[in-house]
Amino acid sequence: VQANLKEEVYVELPVMFRDDQKHGSKDGVVLKLNKSLYRLVQAPLSGYNHLQKGLNELDFKVSTLDPGMYYGRGMIIITYVDDTLFFGPDLKAIENVITELEGLGYGLTREEGDENTAFAFLGVSILPDPVTKMLKLTQKGLILKVLAATGMSDCNSRGSPALSTPLGTDADGPRRKDNWHYASAIGMLMYLSSNAHPEIQFAVHQCARFTHCPRASHEEAVKHICRYLQGVKDNGLMFKPSNDLELDCYVDADFAGLWNYESDQDPVCVKSRTGYVMTLGGCPIQWNSKLQTEIALSTTEAEYIALSQAMRELIPLRRLLLEIVTAKKLPGITHSLVKSTVFEDNNGAIATATTVKMTPRTKHIAVKYHFFKSHLDVGTGISLAKIDTNLQKADIFTKGLAPQKFAEIRKLLCGW
Repeated sequence: VQANLKEEVYVELPVMFRDDQKHGSKDGVVLKLNKSLYRLVQAPLSGYNHLQKGLNELDFKVSTLDPGMYYGRGMIIITYVDDTLFFGPDLKAIENVITELEGLGYGLTREEGDENTAFAFLGVSILPDPVTKMLKLTQKGLILKVLAATGMSDCNSRGSPALSTPLGTDADGPRRKDNWHYASAIGMLMYLSSNAHPEIQFAVHQCARFTHCPRASHEEAVKHICRYLQGVKDNGLMFKPSNDLELDCYVDADFAGLWNYESDQDPVCVKSRTGYVMTLGGCPIQWNSKLQTEIALSTTEAEYIALSQAMRELIPLRRLLLEIVTAKKLPGITHSLVKSTVFEDNNGAIATATTVKMTPRTKHIAVKYHFFKSHLDVGTGISLAKIDTNLQKADIFTKGLAPQKFAEIRKLLCGW
């Protein structure tokens, strides 16, 4: 990432290199930078342009939708700051590209490990099962780190990560008893919920709301998550890849779930929560659980707002998938076969999304939330379907569930 600088940038002489008698600060002795350094304003862009120049020379073309992704020579390259991943069916071809990049003067450092380093990328272990053809994502190391940081290494396990009762601000509640770093624990749990354990995302997000001023109740909620993780540290997200390239979306909402648990003078008490998960070939690839920014006036409206938020993620994901299908020329796969179904369990939200007629009850959200109607027309590849609440995978992202119900939805979502 230390690319050559086009601009003239000077830095003061480091303290250890100064000779106060010859080069005092008053003499104005400085160093001129030839290459960018970390934290320079132009460093990210110069590093990106530097790498892109080399990849272009090797016949790789950047994606029109994701500037960190490149296609060429039968493979895909994904870059993120100074990390690069190579994907392709021929390991020898990948090695040739790396060698050619090094020949162009790029100093590449390989991650320590075997040739399948991607199977333990950024702390996520990806374990392939040759018999079932499934992939298992685990983060046992991070779970153990969280348990140690919160003093819960020897705790008993729980069947679910959150109580059915929502977690409020509890401004007048007792202060925390323990001295472990609340924000640090939340940060680790957030990373965990974004990778191998999506089922804890609701529990983590409701705790994350109080990082600035946690109370004893919030501390206990984090410990509750830890007790759940104690019993599932060897488990994780299960992928069963298939040739089905349907990019589906499951979306749900919890209407005014904080009412009676937050101060009735605080508008947050009547905000609803959105939960959704995108699946590709039945495998979860993106999910979210968050409070809605505006106040819904009914369950139908809360579900409709959640539907709109999910569609804003689904549409660009579909575009990216279609670009990959075109660039890779996948055998037997055409644009017409890349379909998406949005699964919603509220009849009112489905009717609002599909009907052409505007009503006095819906016109106040028309401008902001009716944008996606055109994406549901015939020929777009996206359809809206009713799903039974008991089969709604997104239900786990909107509220705390009883252990039995939680286990049923987790099985649908995570595969275990």
